[in-house]
Amino acid sequence: MSAKIELANIDHWVSEYRRGVSIKKISEQTGISRDSIRRQLVEKGVIIRGRSEAEKVKWQSIKKDPDAVKRQCGAAWAAANSRDDDIEKTVLRLYMDKRFSKSRIAKIVGYSREGVGRIIRKNGFKNDSTAERRANGFQRGRPNIISEYEIPFVIALGDSGLEPVHQLAIGNINVDIGFPTIKLAIEIERRSIADSKSITQERLEYLFSRGWRILIAYDYSRSGFDVGAVCEKIVAYHKFISDNPTIRGQYRVISRDGKLFTTSSKYLSDFSVIPAPNPADDVT
Repeated sequence: MSAKIELANIDHWVSEYRRGVSIKKISEQTGISRDSIRRQLVEKGVIIRGRSEAEKVKWQSIKKDPDAVKRQCGAAWAAANSRDDDIEKTVLRLYMDKRFSKSRIAKIVGYSREGVGRIIRKNGFKNDSTAERRANGFQRGRPNIISEYEIPFVIALGDSGLEPVHQLAIGNINVDIGFPTIKLAIEIERRSIADSKSITQERLEYLFSRGWRILIAYDYSRSGFDVGAVCEKIVAYHKFISDNPTIRGQYRVISRDGKLFTTSSKYLSDFSVIPAPNPADDVT
């Protein structure tokens, strides 16, 4: 059996341990194993701290050193700040859209109503009443025509550099999202097209006769949209139509995962499809 390595100046290390220095730290400074240090401290009558007490002592020590606090908490703070920035960005976008009360925004972002109010005030926005905001912001229609599934698309398309208009009024109807400068309408559909109130012969003819194109984001299985993938395709079509302004009175269906989709709907069979921006993505 090898000889035990004893701590030099054991009384000093007993004092250091009682002051809050951990066994791990003593081991690093002396090069002696933690088990050996623990045994020698016990032999000197020291009561070894349990895990919770050790954690408490560690934090009492850390809090005395601002740099140590930053090292210990920096990653968590960065993650929390990133989430707060995302929430603030979403709250402001929804508030500027002028259709949503603070309570509705709070529900969408999973935040408190008071927190939403603080974000609005912090950024210098006037706290208009819900009635004033609806009167100023609604082009047409009622608040309850807005689906919560439209919101992520409006936000993502805005983040991509486009300028989507939510619930755009075209004549006497609204489309979920519109780009007036190129006459491109987006409809977010989560039911069978045959049962849709948006994809009807009358509405399609109304829009097509006015030179509009329609992209239908279609979650026919109600499995949930891959918003990023769908918006990537919408952005590609936006550029394609901007570069080819003569394309009018056509439609395209984009599936929930961003792929092009064919449908045998009787409402769509009489109309032509918009060519794929990338022919390799086209479906037959």
